[in-house]
Amino acid sequence: RLQGDWSSDVCSSDLSTPGVIPVALVLPGLLPDYRTPIILKSAARELGEIRLGTRPGLLTVRARVRDANIVTNPTTPWADSCIEVFGCAGATKRGSYPWGADVIRQVFLLPDSPATIITPTGIQPAPDVTVRTTRDAGGYELEAEIPLTMLGATAADPRVMVNFTVNAVIDPGAMRRRAIAFGESIPNSDTTYYAAVEPQ
Repeated sequence: RLQGDWSSDVCSSDLSTPGVIPVALVLPGLLPDYRTPIILKSAARELGEIRLGTRPGLLTVRARVRDANIVTNPTTPWADSCIEVFGCAGATKRGSYPWGADVIRQVFLLPDSPATIITPTGIQPAPDVTVRTTRDAGGYELEAEIPLTMLGATAADPRVMVNFTVNAVIDPGAMRRRAIAFGESIPNSDTTYYAAVEPQ
């Protein structure tokens, strides 16, 4: 969950890529005193941070993840190193949905591997998602561009709401941990704490 108080104006700026517009993440009913980046923690330990932006038709994601054991598995991407991006149309009613309902979209950003997406027929490649990864001694940095339509946007309504999880191993030999960006509900079946994406 977010470090400190939640905000109705969480600004995710400092994106250096040309043409990227920083975004504000509008969260439900919370205090306007938290700023960028989005910090993801598990048991008070920081797993990573995410910054967001948009360019025409795309959500841009820049992440820094602490991971002492980078392993990916495209067939069960949630079980190993990954950033999960959850999205839904901007007009979606906040609340719980049955797993598999065509309301919540789920994209897996995998270090050093192509992105995947959950569809009604299972895990599929997501060739329209661009992912670039740089590894270092402490984990990895990842940059991605995701079509907004893949997260629920339409030509009639380009708005989306999003949430994120990071799955990583903080220390060598430790258990894998998962951190949720916004709220504590499981984002693959609950949109209650999703943040609305608003370009600045």
